[in-house]
Amino acid sequence: MIAKLLAACAPGDTLLLSSHDANACEHTLPGFASDFLKRHHESNQGWLLQAFGFMAVPAIAVDEDFCITIWNSGAVAVFGYSAREAVGRRIFDLIVPREALPHVLDIAQRLRHGDVVAHSVNRNLTKDGRSIVCEWHNTPLLTKEGEFFGVLALVHDITERHKAETQLTDSRERLRMATSAANMGAWNWDIAKARFFLSDGMGKMFGLAAGDGPETPTELLALVHPDDRHVLLKAFSDASERGQSSTFEYRVMWPDGSIHWIETHSNVMFDESGKPSYGMGVALDITQRKQDAAAIARASRALQTLSAVNRELVHAVSEQQLLDAVCAVLVEQGGYRMAAVGYPEQDECQTLTPVAWAGTVAGYFNDATFESWGDNPNGQKPTARAIRSGKIEICHDIGSDEHFAKWRTAALERKYASNAALPLFDGARVIGALSIYSQESGAFDEGEVDLLDELAGDLSYGIATLRMRLQHEQTMKTHLRDAHRLKRNLEDSIQAIAATLEMRDPYTAGHEKRVAKLAVAIAREMNLPSDQIEGLYMAGVVHDLGKIRVPAEILCKPGRLGAIEYALICTHPQVGYDILKDIKFPWPIAQMVLQHHERIDGSGYPQGLQGDAILLEARILAVADVVEAMGSHRPYRASVGIDKALAEIESGRAIRYDGAVVDACLALFRERGYVLPSADK
Repeated sequence: MIAKLLAACAPGDTLLLSSHDANACEHTLPGFASDFLKRHHESNQGWLLQAFGFMAVPAIAVDEDFCITIWNSGAVAVFGYSAREAVGRRIFDLIVPREALPHVLDIAQRLRHGDVVAHSVNRNLTKDGRSIVCEWHNTPLLTKEGEFFGVLALVHDITERHKAETQLTDSRERLRMATSAANMGAWNWDIAKARFFLSDGMGKMFGLAAGDGPETPTELLALVHPDDRHVLLKAFSDASERGQSSTFEYRVMWPDGSIHWIETHSNVMFDESGKPSYGMGVALDITQRKQDAAAIARASRALQTLSAVNRELVHAVSEQQLLDAVCAVLVEQGGYRMAAVGYPEQDECQTLTPVAWAGTVAGYFNDATFESWGDNPNGQKPTARAIRSGKIEICHDIGSDEHFAKWRTAALERKYASNAALPLFDGARVIGALSIYSQESGAFDEGEVDLLDELAGDLSYGIATLRMRLQHEQTMKTHLRDAHRLKRNLEDSIQAIAATLEMRDPYTAGHEKRVAKLAVAIAREMNLPSDQIEGLYMAGVVHDLGKIRVPAEILCKPGRLGAIEYALICTHPQVGYDILKDIKFPWPIAQMVLQHHERIDGSGYPQGLQGDAILLEARILAVADVVEAMGSHRPYRASVGIDKALAEIESGRAIRYDGAVVDACLALFRERGYVLPSADK
């Protein structure tokens, strides 16, 4: 439009431009003015420059020395100087600050060479000292011969726009610095204008290099783990429907195949019609947090498993029960896919035999290739290597580990992703291995392996303890059988001795057995232990063994014994002791025999012992011997009666005879109704 107006004007005509026209020619006028003035520089340039004086857009013209020749009303409004104050002064001295002068002089040099310099942003000064930012559109004025004679410039005050852009840039930079420091990223999506922005920090979370971020949300969604894409779609759908901010977590797949976790806080804004128009959000890489949480969970799980295994160790009564229980605990409380214990066989094929297992097995040991613990193609699984090396062996990814090639198909069908094998020891000897399968790749980190190693150590201790206990029980059974055999032999020997003695002295036949039985009854009344009572009975059966050296005529003499004869009778405890002392009885039978005629007041024989120096069993035999002797018939005399016998021990209570023994004997006869066995019983 301006071109047409100028073309219609003749030299000397007056051209008036309204502010609307001036704004319309903002971008087209400089190039046109230069071309026009090149053709009309001699006689008609004056009226053109006068025309610019009426424009509302700031217009400034300078001569070849950059002295101001035109300063229109728009320039007055922007810079504050009147035309009288501005015209004739060098523009550099009037509105260019010192720090901007090098840049402006460079532009001036380019203009002198005939270059159009459009969209030059400069900082300028106003009359009142304010600093403003202006955008200059500079057109050099040239003669037909191409000689430079000035510049025509249109100026726009963009201070507010520049301030807003600077604030936006600063905000973005602060956001970038903040998100970078916090390992965060940001994104925004102008839905109406289909513009999508992803910060470098956000791109980094997706494993992308700076500037390689996706340009659309669809491209971004493609980088999200397939199982989590619905999370993003649902979050945006919910935000679009409810107009609420949302926080959600999802996984992304990096170009190298690794999986990372991102937490996003997002919001959606709406236009006047209620449609989503803008989306924005910040994101945080929470991979480490997830890994730490998983590690803590695994450690906690391993600790609980370890505690449960230790409880099983306490209650297990057999090795098989312990192995079954530990495998079950690892699966049920540890959360592992499968657990098994394998023992090495010492056969030609070095067979590795599973002895216990739990979890998702479903024929795994049948479907999988034969396993050996030897260093051969069938002995390369972690279990076999652990048995050979005595060290923990880990397979972090069954799907790619070459050692698992023979068993991979069977393992993956059962969702085994990783495997740890821990050797089991009996002292320094490897006795087997505990094999644990997880459905997650890389599941066995250092902390978890340490706890599982402790668990395997406890299991090894439990196995060794149970084996030792079993061996001990077998040894005890052998010893018990031997003890029973020995006991029977001793009893048979004692009975044979007693039978021999009774054959020599038929008049006292059965005396030893009756004394033994009465002594046992007294001991039971006193609540003595059964083992002690058993020894007492054995001593009672042979307590008069020493009489084998006493002539039979003295033993059966009906009258009173002489001093020499009595002295000979008194030797029988010592003789019995001498016969029995070298026989290794479980009880002190020889001492019981030696002391059965001792009295607690020291009046007995053969040693004259007193009180507690006499064995309790001997004190019981002493009372039983007196009661049986007085209460039974003899060939050389009739029985004096049980009442006189009890009166004898009662009168000697705590003097000649032990008080507790006397009380027990009296209770037997007077309260329990005990009766002495007949001679043939």
